[in-house]
Amino acid sequence: MNPNGGETLPQDDTFTVRWRSAGVTGNVALELSTDGSSWATLAGNETNDGVYSWTVSAAQFAGGSYTLRVSSVDAPAINDVSDAPFNIASSISIFYVNDGVLLGDEYTSAMGDDSNDGRTAATPKASLQALLNAYDMKPGDLVLVDTGSYTLTTNLAIAAQDSGVTIRGAVNHASVLNRANTNSGQYVVQLAGVTDVTLQHLVLTGGSYGLFVTDNGGGHRFVLEDSEVTGNTSYGIYVGNNVDDGRISGSVVHDNGNTGIYGYAPTRLQITGNHIYEQSIGIYLYSAGDEANDGALISGNRVHDTSTGIQVYYEGEVRNNEVWASSTGISAQSVLVQGNTVWANTTGIGGSSNTILDNTAYGNTTGISVSSSTVAGNRLYDNTTGLYDGGSSLVRNNALWDNSTAARLVGGYTGDDTQGFVNNTIVQTGGVAIRVDNSANKVRLRDNIIDLRDVVSTDALGNEVRSGATAITVAPDSEAGFSSDYNLFRLDTASVLANWENRAFGSRPDWLYETGNDQNSRVVPGYTTPGLPK
Repeated sequence: MNPNGGETLPQDDTFTVRWRSAGVTGNVALELSTDGSSWATLAGNETNDGVYSWTVSAAQFAGGSYTLRVSSVDAPAINDVSDAPFNIASSISIFYVNDGVLLGDEYTSAMGDDSNDGRTAATPKASLQALLNAYDMKPGDLVLVDTGSYTLTTNLAIAAQDSGVTIRGAVNHASVLNRANTNSGQYVVQLAGVTDVTLQHLVLTGGSYGLFVTDNGGGHRFVLEDSEVTGNTSYGIYVGNNVDDGRISGSVVHDNGNTGIYGYAPTRLQITGNHIYEQSIGIYLYSAGDEANDGALISGNRVHDTSTGIQVYYEGEVRNNEVWASSTGISAQSVLVQGNTVWANTTGIGGSSNTILDNTAYGNTTGISVSSSTVAGNRLYDNTTGLYDGGSSLVRNNALWDNSTAARLVGGYTGDDTQGFVNNTIVQTGGVAIRVDNSANKVRLRDNIIDLRDVVSTDALGNEVRSGATAITVAPDSEAGFSSDYNLFRLDTASVLANWENRAFGSRPDWLYETGNDQNSRVVPGYTTPGLPK
């Protein structure tokens, strides 16, 4: 007979009841009892073929312990009863997993054993895989994986029958899932064909990938949060093509061999509030799956000590992240980059065809390096070069100060209002405010405030020595189509307004009469630029 005692039957699952049909004529009755004396009918007149397909209905049988009786309809005294009670589990269940150690445990009161049912704190399974093999999880089910280290002998594959499950590790200790095999194709956790899975407070380590959400595998709405992903040889996390609405948040992703978080054409993926470091690439996203205008949101992350901190191509938003100590902080193409802070990188923000708004870049070799982009509302300071534009960009309403060179403009422009360097504020102490070179053409400067400050020192005799800043330097190969007007300049004692044909112009009239530039501009001595250093 089956069930014959010790089994757990989740509500809403379909279970095959079996009995020995030989020796009984006619149909049989199947009944359940919670006390062994009163019986409720499961099937009152069933063909005696030895099997009955039973969908365990919560409306008919509540969760609890039951025994089964199979009896002849014609001769009820001929019957068989299960040897021991079995359990009907409520539709939303809590399951338990523990290793062989109790130290630091948060959920369980006994060591794990795969012969346990895993349904109480006193009877935990020893492994997640054994638990998933024993039960098909339902939406809302919770698996509690207690403190400990769990070595996986195969990929922990969570499949379609487990959709909606939450797997939660210890909150104040570590629940480590160790694949212990870093060869290709070996993953700590793999989501394939399963939706709405939530992974919390887990450490994923020792695989080729820590978490693998397969391409076109239907792993929609997965969540990885408050976890650690480390020590995997290729990707910490891989999210594949056409995976919709996943979220990675609040996690620490570090010391993986290649890329911390890698997404290839997912849709509406959210990567928020993570700490990511010590990898070649911190976050990499390419495209937005099969739906237009549904790129990733990458926000509130802290990324450092990488070759490239955040790299995003074709759709998406990169907002309010902090990126430092990387060769390139943020590399983007055709995305929105807004509100980020980047420092101590070789290049703070780089890329093309972007909208770059309201970022802060300081202490980089180059703060922002772009082409064919809109660059507005940014604060750039203490960089070797504040802004490098490779051409075809509109650079407006930015504040640049204390850079060796505030802005370097190269490449080609349209020469009209759609492109150029417009309405920016520069405070330049020594060095060059705007450098135009490398065969640039049709560069257009309009409505900028350029405040030049001398570098003041003393010589060996105690005499004051001043080194002036230059507002505009135009290389001979970049004069074609150049125009500058409606700017406001402040010149210090040793300042140079412009350098043209390798000649320094110290006054606006000389500069105007020789080149025709800055006819409507003004030079104002001694003012203070609002909101910027004095």
